[in-house]
Amino acid sequence: RSPITSVIGYIDAILDGLVTDSKQQRVHLKRSRDRLLSLNHLIHDLFDLSQLEAGRMPFYFQTWSTKDLFIIFNEKFCLDVQQAGLIYTSAYTVDVEHYVALDLARIEQVLNNVISNAIKYTPNGKIHFSMTVEDGKWICSVEDSGIGIPEKDLPFIFDMHYRASNNKISNSNGIGLAICKKIMTQHKGEIFIESTEGVGSRFSISIAVE
Repeated sequence: RSPITSVIGYIDAILDGLVTDSKQQRVHLKRSRDRLLSLNHLIHDLFDLSQLEAGRMPFYFQTWSTKDLFIIFNEKFCLDVQQAGLIYTSAYTVDVEHYVALDLARIEQVLNNVISNAIKYTPNGKIHFSMTVEDGKWICSVEDSGIGIPEKDLPFIFDMHYRASNNKISNSNGIGLAICKKIMTQHKGEIFIESTEGVGSRFSISIAVE
């Protein structure tokens, strides 16, 4: 209810003539848009979660070259991070070509969530995207130099609606990572985290190579 109440308040202030300055009206409209985008994101997350829990979310698995996957994701994430004003670096450390079966759209959804979180919780600094194959597993990682996560919170970070104790961002609903974990379970893969508060975090996903 809170985002909707805020939007109604901003719009009413304009319609009732309480805000007449064009610049201030623009500020109110921008805030309304931001609240609605946040609400729309939450609705999509809730829909995805309900589909996953009911076993109704479709998955379309195809075999992909790990090198091609790196090219696809690297180009997209580079732009996302640079637009946020952060430094972006990346590395593809596979010596020979490997292949992995996955649903590209769903894995992109997972990595988008991880990259978005990295950007959100890294006020200044850098984000590093990497891909490798170790012990028969394709591993894709996103490492940031952000605020990090307290050690006591790490066991619960993928629980639904859980927010780290140092999370001060109001539009964080704690659903995204729970969805990521369920998507990785459908891939018979894993998602895991290493983090130090005040230093940064490293999220990784892994799937067995073919």
